[in-house]
Amino acid sequence: MIKVTPKFFSLTVLVAIVFVWSLVQYQWWVLASLTEFRLWYQNTGLLLWIAKSAFVAVGFFAFLFLVFFTIKYLLIYALKIFRNERFQKVYINSIFFILMVICGWYVKTEHPFCDFPMYNSFPNWSIVFMMEDMNGNQLPLSTFSNYSASDIPDLYFNFMNNAHEPYGRLESNEWALKAGAEIGRKIKLKQELKGGFRLVRVYYHIKSHKIVEERTVLYERNI
Repeated sequence: MIKVTPKFFSLTVLVAIVFVWSLVQYQWWVLASLTEFRLWYQNTGLLLWIAKSAFVAVGFFAFLFLVFFTIKYLLIYALKIFRNERFQKVYINSIFFILMVICGWYVKTEHPFCDFPMYNSFPNWSIVFMMEDMNGNQLPLSTFSNYSASDIPDLYFNFMNNAHEPYGRLESNEWALKAGAEIGRKIKLKQELKGGFRLVRVYYHIKSHKIVEERTVLYERNI
C-alpha cells in the first residue's frame, strides 16, 4: 500500500499536470511511434523514444492515481463535506482542479481539439506544388503568375472536394491531372516565359523508414 504523504501527493499532481499539458499541446510527439522517432532523430531515435515512453507511462499512472485518489476520498467523506469547513476547503479545491483538467479536454480551440482537420491531425504524407520552366528550374509563383504558393493547394483541394474525390495519398492520377488542368487554365503569366511552364505536384510520404518523393506534372503550357 502506497503511503500518500504531502510530498508524494504534490509530486503526483505536478507529474500529472505536465503529462496532461504535454498531451494537449504536443500530442503528435507524445503519441509518436518508434518508426517516427527513428525518422526524426536518426542517431538517438531509439533512446529518445524509450525516454518518451517512460515519461508517458509515469504521467499516465500519475494521472490515474490522482483521479482514483480523489474518487476514493470523495466516497469516504461525501457526507462530511457539508459539515466540516476545514475538510471542504482542502479537498474542494482539489476536486475543482481535477474538474478543470477534465473540462479542458473539451476545449475546441487548441490542438488536438480544434474542429479543423488541418490542425487536429497530422498525416504521414505531404503535398507540395511548384511552378517550373521547361528546363525544370523552379519559378516563384507570385512573381510569374497571378497566384501565390499558398493559393495552388487551396485550388487543388477545393477541386477535389467539389468533385467528391479523396486527395492526399488516395487520389487517382486521372483526377490529379484533371485538377491540374483546371488550375493551369486559370494561371495568368505576369512575365514572359520562353518555352512555357509546368505545374508540378511533389508528393512526400514515409516508406520503409525513409521519406520518398514522387513528382507528377499536373499541367504543361507551351509558349
